[in-house]
This record gives sequence, structure tokens and C-alpha cells, in this order.
Amino acid sequence: MGITVYSVVISVVFFNVALIAAFLMRRSSTFLVRHTVSFLLLMVLLGIIRLLTPIDFDKAFVVRSYQVIPAIEDFINRPIAGSYTLGSLLLLIWLAGTVIFLVRDIVTQIRFVRTSRNYPPSDRRDLIDLAGEYGSNFGLLVSSSISRPYTAGLFCPTIYLPDIELPEESWRTILRHEVQHIRSHDEAKKLFFLAIQALFWWNPLAHISRKEIDTILELQCDAKVTARMRKEEVDAYFDLLKTLKDRKVDCKIPVGASALFWDQKELEARFAVLENTGSLGRKRPHAIVYILLFSAFLLSYFVIVQPVRFASSENILEDTSVSDFNAIDVDAAYSSEMYIVFENSEYHLYVNGVAASVVSEENLSKPPFNTLPILEDSK
Repeated sequence: MGITVYSVVISVVFFNVALIAAFLMRRSSTFLVRHTVSFLLLMVLLGIIRLLTPIDFDKAFVVRSYQVIPAIEDFINRPIAGSYTLGSLLLLIWLAGTVIFLVRDIVTQIRFVRTSRNYPPSDRRDLIDLAGEYGSNFGLLVSSSISRPYTAGLFCPTIYLPDIELPEESWRTILRHEVQHIRSHDEAKKLFFLAIQALFWWNPLAHISRKEIDTILELQCDAKVTARMRKEEVDAYFDLLKTLKDRKVDCKIPVGASALFWDQKELEARFAVLENTGSLGRKRPHAIVYILLFSAFLLSYFVIVQPVRFASSENILEDTSVSDFNAIDVDAAYSSEMYIVFENSEYHLYVNGVAASVVSEENLSKPPFNTLPILEDSK
């Protein structure tokens, strides 16, 4: 078991595959009707775990790359100034972009905190009393400067409500929805995806995932809020969303906040689910779906990509050293120039230009050989 540049590549690939699969499923109303959105969150979570644990195990299945990985290696190893390569420049740009995105999010949050302190509070004892029914582990601010309900605050959550007239039952539903966001720690989840977006700012899927996770969390919140509602109560919830949708939105909310409604596409997804299921929370995915998901996740650790290059016959030396694998000093080999040549149906290890050993198929998936480029004799 080890971490190599190639296992990192595989981790990034599987992370993107998980994101694509989750958000394609999210766009399917049929899938959302038959399964819970919790399954989509689990899929994304496993993709992130795979991303953050770029390891490969012994006896991994080796996928040989003849063009893509070798071309990438040549590109990033191209010298630009002295010992500095294009790869080091790209890494510097990557880190700089991450810092910029993180600073942007922090500045946005600071601006919101300063702005929210100046919101003129309204004396709405009715809403304060209603909020008291859900406990006291959150703050409440009702103001005419707020145009839509939302929840913000990671450690000291606060529910922000507009100073408008609605029936008491509608306010109770709004509060139930926002309190559910607090209980589900949705802001922490959204901030985590903001960090993923900042880390992989160059990846379009990271930006798409940050936006799509808002919709998935809202769908999950809808599921929990409506889980025990009767049909007429779900219809009232549906009508409340449509009423709030028609309100003019003229206030900014912080990054990571959870609002009762967002944009038109998200609302269409929520309407479709509520309309088709009546109660999304009563649905459960079959156990076989979870088994397949976890199986794919575990099997991904047993796949590794290795580059394959073609070498001319004059660059391949005759075997002048031992062929016993155990005679190789692996620690010393790590600090040497090594590569593997596939010739005469065998894999030959070369150390500093000298053939040192014949490597078996089984050992190709073990350190240090799973990190080495494989050359093929072109003769």
C-alpha cells in the first residue's frame, strides 16, 4: 500500500466520476422519487474520501497508459528556467488560485457579518414565540431589510426572517425548515464544498458541485420536513414555496447559508419531487444499491495507472546484473534513475541505465515499481 503520483491521478478521476454520477441522478425526478437524496450525498461523500485518500493496494489492477500519462509527464517536466519546470509553475498557480478563492469567501463572510449587524430588528413577538417552540439553540432576527428566510452561522446559528405578513402555520413551516438545516449541520457541509471548490478551482465540476450541493441539501431538508405530513400539508408546503418564490430578492446572504428557496432550476426540482411523491421522506433505496456503491468505492483502490513509453533498441542494454528480485536494494533504487523495459515478453528493471532485474507481473503493482514508467522495445 502506498501513495504515488499515479494513485493521486486515479483519486481525482474517481472523484469526478462520483460528482458526475450524483448530479446526473439528481436531475432525474424518477430517481429522486424512488430513492432518497441521502444516497446522492453518500455518493459525493465517498468521492471526496477517495479524493483525500489517494492510496493503492498491493495486487492492484494496472491500467497502462500509452499516450495520456506519458504526454502529461513530458508536459509538466518541461524546463522553463534552470531547475524549475512547467509543473512547478502550474503548482504555484494552483496554490495561488486556492488562496484567492479562500480569501474571497472569507471577505464575503466578513462583509455579511458587518451588514447583518446593521439590520434594524422588528418587534415580532409572534415569531419569537413560535421560534421558542423549537428550542433555544439558535438566534432569531426579523427585519424589514431581509427579503427571504435563511439560516447562517456555523457555531452560533441564526435564523433570518423577513418582516412580512404570513399565516401562523406558514411561519411554523418556515421555522421547521430552517431549524432542520441547523439540526442537519447543512452550513458545515456547504462550507466543506466551498473548500473543495477553492482547492480545485481549475476544475469546472468543483464549481458545479458547489452549486448542486445546495439543491441536494434543500431536497433532503424538504424530505425531512414533509416526512410525516399529510397530503394537504404537503400541498400547503408546496404553495408556500411558490409564494416565497414570487417575492423580490434584494438582499445578499453569506456563503454557506441555507435559504428556503434559491433559483428557478432548484425550485423546479423540488416541485417535481414534492408533486410526484407527496412525501419524499418515506422512500428508501434498496440495500443492493448501497452494496454496489460501496463495492465500486472499495474496488477503486485496486486500480492504478502506469505510463508506457516506447524505447529504441539502441537505448536498451543487455542484462548485466542479477535477475533475482530480492537482490534489489529498493531503498537505494528510490533515489536512482529507474524505469522498466518490456522486451521479449518480460519486464526488465533498469537502474541508472543498467539492467538490474526481471520484474514479475505481480511485483509491478508494488512499490517502487508501481511508480515507474514502462518502456516498450520498438524493435
